[in-house]
Amino acid sequence: MKRQQGIDPAVLAALDASDKKRQGKRGVAQRQKVNVNLPANLVMAIKQEAISLTGHRRRGFSDLMAVLLQYGWEAYQAGDLELEMQAVTIEMRIVSVE
Repeated sequence: MKRQQGIDPAVLAALDASDKKRQGKRGVAQRQKVNVNLPANLVMAIKQEAISLTGHRRRGFSDLMAVLLQYGWEAYQAGDLELEMQAVTIEMRIVSVE
């Protein structure tokens, strides 16, 4: 799949700004590895897009996820992104123990 359009300048600016924010005293970006449970189809779609943009499998995915999360976080903080909270449902099941 070939990407037809370039990356939005606002997204590039957000990535650049987030890199500058993450830079420590030595000029090296400080990062922390985290695990996030996401739907498999979302992960595959983001991986495919990242590979088509960068040509890198692992690093491309990580870079694109950082851009998406930074963009979403800033939109949330600015009030441009609303989250809908749903009540947690507790489900009990009867399971046989063998």
